Amino acid sequence: MYSKYLFTLIVFSTIWTNGHGQRALDTIYANEHQNVALFFPNPIHKAVSGHPDFIFTYNREQEEYLGLLQAVPGNPSNLLVITTDGKVYSFHLVYAKTLPVYNYFIKIQENIGTLRPNQNNENLGTKAMDSLTKQQKTYKDHCSHLLEHNTKSLVTKRKRGLRLRLESLTYHGDEVYLVLNIKNKSGIDFELGHLAISVINGSKKRRASSQEIPLDMVYTYRQPHSVQTGTYQRFVCVAPKFVLGYKEDLKVQLWEKSGSRTISLLVRK
Repeated sequence: MYSKYLFTLIVFSTIWTNGHGQRALDTIYANEHQNVALFFPNPIHKAVSGHPDFIFTYNREQEEYLGLLQAVPGNPSNLLVITTDGKVYSFHLVYAKTLPVYNYFIKIQENIGTLRPNQNNENLGTKAMDSLTKQQKTYKDHCSHLLEHNTKSLVTKRKRGLRLRLESLTYHGDEVYLVLNIKNKSGIDFELGHLAISVINGSKKRRASSQEIPLDMVYTYRQPHSVQTGTYQRFVCVAPKFVLGYKEDLKVQLWEKSGSRTISLLVRK
């Protein structure tokens, strides 16, 4: 989990902050249906979002002033952008079905700081990105290894012709790997929307007093866009390391993208 934010942490450690401290982050709303455009006063040098639910695209080959943001339903996150003049901009990201604004024109006064002088920022950013790439390769290799083996079913849930199964839950380093299997016998193709993993803390008999704590997904491997009727798909989700305590359950829930069907399962302690 630490390596996912390595680039962000390194950048913040090399920033001179403006004024008397960092200002409150501006909130930008995005969804999967429209592009939200961000225009910066100087070309974008590097940018990274805090979670893959938010996708920020910009021209990596030729530095330009424009970046485009899209999102899928999920938890709020953040966006960090560095422009060619060394200015650093940070934003709070939130998913919204209806967007209040489609275009944001960022002023230079909105930066939260400037990269320290005499730092080899290009090498710094390259090392951070290289580290992130290596970590993603580690995730991919381990996920691939898990899918090569047929595992037993830990928990299975059936609903309206859909079957969601947790085949294995393994710990590796600072992450937990969940092998999931979804089978569709409903007669209608199931297009995957949002997948959520959370820990439920509270009495099993008195759910009204329970607390549901969402877990951010670190990485997903071979998560399908849809499961055609009469078929099944196996994929892996990687989450930050957790250990279920007394009276705690793990909840995995899956929503249909363009429909009302949902299916969820509980892993009980």
